Amino acid sequence: MTLKDLAIAWTVMWGLSYIIVALLVPGISDTPTPVYVFLGALILFSLLMNYLAYDKLGRNIVSCLFFALGVFMTFGGVASWTGLVQWNVPFVNVELFQVSMAFADLLSAVFMFVIAIEQKE
Repeated sequence: MTLKDLAIAWTVMWGLSYIIVALLVPGISDTPTPVYVFLGALILFSLLMNYLAYDKLGRNIVSCLFFALGVFMTFGGVASWTGLVQWNVPFVNVELFQVSMAFADLLSAVFMFVIAIEQKE
């Protein structure tokens, strides 16, 4: 298993989790539910395009998509870490959840950057 395989597996899980959480727990944060659904769908669409792109232009577009998603995930991680995003979770220690989400977002960003960089020539 290579790093890119691990990154793709994590990204599939992350895209699905955005959609599932948005549909099952719509008020989990102060961000509107359609944003989470769109982000999850965009992640899964980017993964699909990763396998369907067969020429250099297609691979460059997919690489740009993953790079943009990585930048967005970095922003999400920083926003969660600093408390910019308010989480409505039924835990006693909301700050621990906030830091956990920040770590998961930043790890997702790293994996998306890996996918963006490791496109086949």
